[in-house]
Amino acid sequence: MTGSFVLVGTQFVTPESGLTIKLLSIPVFFLAGALATALAVTVGARHDSPLQGVTGDRGGGALAWVMGLECASLSALTAVLLLVEAPTIDAPGVEAAALLGLAAMGVQSAMVRLLMNGVASTNVMTTNTTQLAIDCTLVLLEARHRGFVLGTGCGAGAFAIAHFATLLVPVGICYALLAWMLSASRRLAS
Repeated sequence: MTGSFVLVGTQFVTPESGLTIKLLSIPVFFLAGALATALAVTVGARHDSPLQGVTGDRGGGALAWVMGLECASLSALTAVLLLVEAPTIDAPGVEAAALLGLAAMGVQSAMVRLLMNGVASTNVMTTNTTQLAIDCTLVLLEARHRGFVLGTGCGAGAFAIAHFATLLVPVGICYALLAWMLSASRRLAS
């Protein structure tokens, strides 16, 4: 997100493609996080305290609802990329897909912060870049980290073969996690 501020600022000096995405990235991310938070609090409000279901040990239902919101965002993103032509970054399909992806990131960021105690954020680019540098170095130094390189290579190969249809795999994984969360929530409720 820090990069988004910089990119918007450079637009005034050197105009480039993708201005709509750059201008809307922060508001879309923010609003998606706010929507996820409101959903988590609303679902959590069924308990004694408005936040008990969000940050406490009874947040399974809220987690499933917010995960469902992330699944919906990712499904819409995948549908747009599979169904709409995307010749340039300024094409409406590309802009819609990018904003849906940013919304999914906002939802996930709020979900991790609110409902997954002790889990690190998955979309802090500075942290991710640092972790990537650490992981790459460890891959070179230790054999047990080769799964990262294998996964990255498989993802790149799958994209080269299937293009955006490759997104169906992570979306499917998200839905499997949602189903697992709903099942666990039902078992805890009974």
